[in-house]
Amino acid sequence: MKIITSILILSTALFSYSFNDITKFAEKASNIYNKKEKNTINQRKDNTQYDEFIVNDEVPYNIEGVKRNNTILKKKIFQSLECNRIYKNSIIDSCYSLINKGAIAVAYVLDGDTTNFLSNTSYVKWNNNKRIPKRYKSNLDDYIGTGFVKAALAPREYFSFSKKTLKDSSDLNLNAIPMNPKLYKKEWLTIQKYAHNVSTKLNPLYVVDYIVYSHHKIGENKISIPSSIYKIIYNKKENFMECFYFDNTKNRNFYNNPILNNRVSCQDVF
Repeated sequence: MKIITSILILSTALFSYSFNDITKFAEKASNIYNKKEKNTINQRKDNTQYDEFIVNDEVPYNIEGVKRNNTILKKKIFQSLECNRIYKNSIIDSCYSLINKGAIAVAYVLDGDTTNFLSNTSYVKWNNNKRIPKRYKSNLDDYIGTGFVKAALAPREYFSFSKKTLKDSSDLNLNAIPMNPKLYKKEWLTIQKYAHNVSTKLNPLYVVDYIVYSHHKIGENKISIPSSIYKIIYNKKENFMECFYFDNTKNRNFYNNPILNNRVSCQDVF
């Protein structure tokens, strides 16, 4: 594939896709561990513990000036995954897994018109989501000494334009996953920045991050480690879509040009 050097060239050389075929990807990618979750929940005798995950989320989350990802793509993925709980805050919709104690998928919108954001959010503290019961979520101590970093799915720096959005992007349970630090620094951050640059040309840019979990766990709360992550960025009006794949295993080579090397055909993804 030729290296795409500009957004205009990029928009004409994209992989073809069909929103009608979106369920093929979601069903294929989630089928294995979805069955595991269903079986585990069905085997529990104390099903009343799950009642709180069935009640509709009535917590206000819309704020002025923040676009939401309510696209067909996002809805189809979430529907296919059969989320145990869908949590929302001011910037993201999170398809949440009880078994993995983290997000299976996160949907949000990058607004290319937003410019008043912080260049560094490393000093901003992560916060725990109080709506999620303690037994179904991670805490900061779970990451200590594990060799994994807390990686934000929706990039915190691009949602730092208000105290509310910065706090919500720093939600440890809805917006963070354990990630190999080399993957985070060499590939993930590069694609995050790339997606924001695309949003300045194709605004708004819709994003869905989809996580595939392994059976390995870390921390006292036994939170699952992702084996891989997919990032889908798209603007249907401009007939634009790109898909990226990230291998979260430790013993692998990392790419110097993730924009090229982590990109996969969306036809293969869907």
